Amino acid sequence: MTDTRTTAREIQGEVLNTLRKSQDAVVDAIKRWADAVQSMTPSISIPTPSLPYTDKLPKPEEFVANAYDFAEQLLASQRKFAENVLHAAIPAQASKTGTTAAKADTSPKADTAPKAGTAAKATGTHAPKTNGASPRKTSPQGK
Repeated sequence: MTDTRTTAREIQGEVLNTLRKSQDAVVDAIKRWADAVQSMTPSISIPTPSLPYTDKLPKPEEFVANAYDFAEQLLASQRKFAENVLHAAIPAQASKTGTTAAKADTSPKADTAPKAGTAAKATGTHAPKTNGASPRKTSPQGK
């Protein structure tokens, strides 16, 4: 069983590493494109439309941070739900296998999912609060 877990972690690591490399390549291509466009059109000014309430809209960085904060909360909620379902099913699993299990603790355990707001910290925005989710250590996605 340990070999299977080790192999799965190695595969996950390789997938994440490949994903990071792909993301870095896309970011680099966009930077090069933006630099090329800027060097070709330095004197052209693009008019900015004056629309009401545009100053009230979130900045792109805030929008991204808020979207990922929500996704983190949603994922934490789904993880907690799945864990609760597994804990609730323990008595049925024990009776099916014929073993007598100690009384299963079906009460919710402390959240082990990542705390929302990590994206907001990087951009300096404030993240919405979660219901007591504790942070999970993750490796930085830098080079």
